[in-house]
Amino acid sequence: MIDMSDCSPCTEGYYCSEQNKPEVTDKCEAGCYCEGVTPGDFRGSYYKCQEPCTQGHFCVSGSSEPTKCPKGTYQPQDHQEVCLVCPPGFYCSQEGL
Repeated sequence: MIDMSDCSPCTEGYYCSEQNKPEVTDKCEAGCYCEGVTPGDFRGSYYKCQEPCTQGHFCVSGSSEPTKCPKGTYQPQDHQEVCLVCPPGFYCSQEGL
């Protein structure tokens, strides 16, 4: 039985490859974010991708939360690492579209 006082939460933006493994493995996968966890709450911390970025957002490798697409860009798909530049003849005036 594991004594929780010996455990540390997985760091925000990173994942721990297996439950009950004592070290951080690597940065969260691009297109996803890993929020980290609080002691005693190890849900999903061992997945490279805890949550995929949603439309209107992007996530670089090691993201701890999604980032809204800046003005002039957009992202119509989930699970993306970058936002797309608005094409000629169109404009994207609001963040996160």
